[in-house]
Amino acid sequence: MLTLLLTLLAARAEPPAPPDDPVAAELLAREPALLQAVRDYDPAEYARILRLKEIDRAAYVAALFRVARAVDRARNDPDAAARRLAMRDKEQAIRQLARGWAALPPAEQATRRAALEAQTRELLAMKQAERRARLDELRARLEALEADIQQRDARADALVQEYVDQLLAEKVDL
Repeated sequence: MLTLLLTLLAARAEPPAPPDDPVAAELLAREPALLQAVRDYDPAEYARILRLKEIDRAAYVAALFRVARAVDRARNDPDAAARRLAMRDKEQAIRQLARGWAALPPAEQATRRAALEAQTRELLAMKQAERRARLDELRARLEALEADIQQRDARADALVQEYVDQLLAEKVDL
């Protein structure tokens, strides 16, 4: 047992190796800005992510990936951050409303439950709207990619000629 503990401590003292994955490397390059965004938005989530950094590197990188997506989305849609805050506040209000439910008399429990259900329906509607917005964004990206593929298909002969001409004359990126 002592050997295991010493091994874990020794392994923990070594700095993490740089990631081989380019996505992880890009996330870690953005790490300070991403962590600052989390700290500003949700201090409790910031603390949770920092704990992950110490105990589970893969989960930490996954959390950074989620943060990066949210930051990028907020950059592209300034109202997204406000909607996300509204959902967070709604969820906290629901949790607060649920506290102490078991100690209430049965009549008040029924009233509280109805209020919880109504608030939860509102939260679900907010989350579903966000999911639909993300789906619309993905569809737009797919349509743009399909249009690009169609353009390249239409110009295939010209692209091949340009590539071969440049290859014979200089370096080129296809």
